[in-house]
Amino acid sequence: MAHPSPGAELCVHLRTATAPAAFETVYVLDEQAGITDAVIRCGECGAHVLIEMLDWRGSGFAERVYRTSLVDAADAGRYLHDRARGSCDVRRAGAETHALLTLARLTPWLLAMDERASTVLGAARLPDDTDIPTQSWRERLGDRRAQGGEESPFWAHFARSSTRIE
Repeated sequence: MAHPSPGAELCVHLRTATAPAAFETVYVLDEQAGITDAVIRCGECGAHVLIEMLDWRGSGFAERVYRTSLVDAADAGRYLHDRARGSCDVRRAGAETHALLTLARLTPWLLAMDERASTVLGAARLPDDTDIPTQSWRERLGDRRAQGGEESPFWAHFARSSTRIE
């Protein structure tokens, strides 16, 4: 769990996005029946944002909630350049991804998206003192299945919360 970085705010364009044209996918870091982790760029202001899936539900697990982190354009560019260049060191790609994730600044904003329709369902700002889960979606969803539940505790809590995505 982690608290958002001081002053890290998602751009207004992504907070109010209602169509896939509001952003573009720069680089997919992980996917499972669609994007789970990626760097996206705002189509209006060019802000780079790391989205990391917290949860999924719905038919085909198409509804997904992502935590968001700001990524400096220079860091994203360096990452893309280094990944495109390649290396004979099999550990290098993982180290470069780790560096990018370490430089990203966690925001208090969650984005909900429909993976199949590539649409933003909404955005919500969590209270400043909220502990945002930082473990991998694979670990979080594995814990849910191990507990014998199909409905996610995070999603259920979020839907009851005053910070529910509208």
